[in-house]
Parts: sequence; structure tokens; C-alpha cells
Amino acid sequence: MLLGYNTNGLAFHRWQDGLELLAEVGFRAVAITVDQHCLNPFASNFASELAEMRRTLERLQLRSVIETGARFLLDPRQKHEPTLISSTAEQRSRRVDFLCRCVDIVKELNSDAVSFWSGVWRMGTLACPSSAAAESGKSAQPPESAWQWLLDGCRRVTDYAEQRGVQLAFEPEPGMLVETNEQYGQLAEQVGSPRFGLTIDIGQRSTSAMCSASSPARSPITYGDGRSRLAMSTSRTCDAEFTSICDSATGRSTSRR
Repeated sequence: MLLGYNTNGLAFHRWQDGLELLAEVGFRAVAITVDQHCLNPFASNFASELAEMRRTLERLQLRSVIETGARFLLDPRQKHEPTLISSTAEQRSRRVDFLCRCVDIVKELNSDAVSFWSGVWRMGTLACPSSAAAESGKSAQPPESAWQWLLDGCRRVTDYAEQRGVQLAFEPEPGMLVETNEQYGQLAEQVGSPRFGLTIDIGQRSTSAMCSASSPARSPITYGDGRSRLAMSTSRTCDAEFTSICDSATGRSTSRR
């Protein structure tokens, strides 16, 4: 197991200094959240920063995974928007494009996986709410088409990841369209690719419900032949986040924080 840390916990450091600090205290891996200040794929200096990141990871001998949960990188007004279940095709395509850019980052850095989630269904926007639920920031019941939108987006990202030889790690998240492992299992069966792996946050309060299954043979975190779908796991404390990079063939993990 390789203990690691998430760059979210170093928000007030230059990422270069943050990685140095992690290596100094003995961490062996890092989860890199792509954001305004770190590997922003839309920034003019992205290519040079990516090359610097690769050199730094190699010099410090840190393994890595890429996180895609930046709060306001794609939309300065709404946290985590747009998503794979946003109401317009243009918005969903923006998320797919971003995820594919992150797949490219994984390839260039020789990272272990890229993690992402489904998103929260929202009616309207902050600028032009379409309901009282939107005005209060609450999510409404998603339409039946939201699942198909999610499936289409996941297939597009998975197809690209297969072309690039990159592992995906989908995270069920409470409050999002896919919030349990069972739902992930349904989605994974429909996506139909071993590249579409799983992230489990073992620190979430709903862990027991997320990990339940009627029998081991039908567990959503394994394939029919018993191979593990688990690609990553995370564990959050009040001020930090640990993450494990898992061998998709065995389910054994190496960790990041």
C-alpha cells in the first residue's frame, strides 16, 4: 500500500512546493485535482506545466491519479457544473471534453487512473432559475433521460480512454444521479468496458449501503468472473483525504491521501 495525499489539501501551496512536502514526509503517491492553479488544460502555459509536473513526479518518485472534481473550473457561477447529466447537449459535451483532456493528462503523466462522477441534477441556473428548487439551490427529480445522457457521456469518455490505454475510476457520490455501488454496477454493465472502473469513498456515511450486495457473485464491484472493478478508493477525515490506487485485476490497493 502506498500512502498518498490529495492536492485539494494543499490549496494554499504552489503545487510544486506541495509535492515536495509530500515526498519529504514520506508519501508515495498523490491525487492531483485538475484546477485553475494546477494543470488547467485551458491555460496558455498548460503544455509547459504538464512537462514540469511529469519531471517532478518522476524526480520525487510519486505515483499519481487525476481527479476531476474542481469546483468552478468549467463554470465560475455553479459548483461542479456542467456535468454529464446537465440539461443541454452543449453543457454535457463540455464535461466530456474536459474528461477527455484529463485522460490525455493521465497518459502524459503515466498516472494510474482518472476519477469522475455523474453529477447532480439541477433545474435552471443561478442566472436564470426555472423553479423554486433551483432558486434555493436544491436539486429536483431528474428526468428519465438523465440516465441515458450519463450513459452516452460515459461511453464517449470510455471509448477515448480505451484508445489512449487509460483506466477510468467512476465514483458513486451521495446526492448525485449515481450514488451507490449498485447503481454503478448497472452503469458499468451498460458501458461494457474493463476500462470503466470504480472509485469507492470509504469515508462516506453511506458506505454500508454502497457496499451491500445480495451475493458475492453478483457484487457490483466485481465482474462475472470475479475480477475486481475497483480502481481507486478514498477515505476522508475532517481536514484531509486519503486515496488508494488499486490493481484492477486483484482489487489490491496502493493509497493516496
